[in-house]
Amino acid sequence: MKHTICFMVAVMLTSSAWARLGETEAEARQRYGDPVYVSRETRTYRKNDIAIEATYFTSKSGTNVIGMIKYWFDSTAALDAGGERLLDANSEGQKWTKAGPDRPPTRKGAVLRVSVVENSVCFISDEYQAYIDKIAADKKAKENSKNKKATEGF
Repeated sequence: MKHTICFMVAVMLTSSAWARLGETEAEARQRYGDPVYVSRETRTYRKNDIAIEATYFTSKSGTNVIGMIKYWFDSTAALDAGGERLLDANSEGQKWTKAGPDRPPTRKGAVLRVSVVENSVCFISDEYQAYIDKIAADKKAKENSKNKKATEGF
C-alpha cells in the first residue's frame, strides 16, 4: 500500500512538470521559472534536457493561453522516455487514440506532430489552429484585394 501511494505521488509530480495547452504564462512560469527567450507571442523555457517553446494567443474566453507547445529533447532517448508523459500532460482529461502505425495519436481538441529528426514533439490546440488559419485567410484576401485594385483600369 505504501509503495502504491508513493508511486501515485511520483506519477502526479512527473505529469505536472509539463506545460500544457491552455495554460497561462503565469502557470508556465510557475513550472519552469523565467523564460530563456522571449518574443512577441513565444516564450522558451529550459528544464533539464528539454527546451519548451510555448506560443501564446488570446483564446475565445479572452485569456492569453498556450495554443501551441513544442518540446525539444536533447536526444532521441529523452524523447522516447518523455513521450507518454507528454501525452498525459496534454490530454485535458481525454484519451489519445492511435490513428495508425505511421500516424501520431489524436484526440478531440488537439493535433500532435512528432519529428524524430528534430527530437521534438508539438501539440496544437484546435482553437489555435483555427486562429492561424484565419490569419492566413485574411492575409490572402488582403493580397487578392491589392492585386485586384492594381489591375483595375487596364
